[in-house]
Amino acid sequence: MLRLILCLATVLPAILAQGGSMDSFEEFVTVLRAGYHTAVNYDSDFCESSTFPVPIVLSVHFDRWQYIEGELQVPSVLGVQTFMTREDIRSLFLHLSIAEQGRFFFSAEGANVIVYSIVSSDGHATAESFVVSGETELEESEETVSKRTKCCSTTLATYDELLTALMESRRLFIAASLTDCGHPLPPEVYLAEGGSTYYHFYVVPGEAGEDVLVVEYPGLALSEIGEGTVFTMHRLIVSQDGSVSIRINYFNTLTWEDEYPFPEGFQCVLGESARFRYDSG
Repeated sequence: MLRLILCLATVLPAILAQGGSMDSFEEFVTVLRAGYHTAVNYDSDFCESSTFPVPIVLSVHFDRWQYIEGELQVPSVLGVQTFMTREDIRSLFLHLSIAEQGRFFFSAEGANVIVYSIVSSDGHATAESFVVSGETELEESEETVSKRTKCCSTTLATYDELLTALMESRRLFIAASLTDCGHPLPPEVYLAEGGSTYYHFYVVPGEAGEDVLVVEYPGLALSEIGEGTVFTMHRLIVSQDGSVSIRINYFNTLTWEDEYPFPEGFQCVLGESARFRYDSG
């Protein structure tokens, strides 16, 4: 089951950053691509209207993000964060009951929460918070703040460099420009990018007999074709010649059917359309 709160910013105010401030959507996109650890903070005290029972500050980390441009679509960055919270905190998200939807799982002492944060080029910022257990509800608020804490200055260009960095436990930033890869996306999609700072990896034998490096990051999201949730998996399969095959799955948490519309995946190049970076400073 799902419940929803919505925070809406009518303008994109100055975005605070380490050593300065960000005042534009373009700079916000730039720092995400560069590998800064970024968080967007919403403060209900700045709402033009709100139905929150108490004032609340919500911080959404852009550990997983995607950026899409297309026909009849305002360029926007979507950040997704999932977590489990205590039952008493859960009540802040569940003060309105609207509709019953699909069930994923729920702990008697806590709740699983999915938070979507959308920052658009027209100056709007929206936060939607879904509790995976019950009904749906929504709210409105204003203000966005983003903090940069780390920059990733070194791009890994070879299989061996990437494997070495992973084995040395360096904190990596992953970004991929899917429209720069061999892809099945429709022509109305001009730009599709995404990234993550959360991942795990393993090395397995590839189809050609050589080892391949698999870097993947899971998540929880809302189904795009129906009610309920999907377990998401983004998998980057790096071959020793520098080619990268990106496979994405959206497994429905009730039926376990894959809802991702492009099962053939994307064929990318390491260090170019598929980038792994770390801070060498």
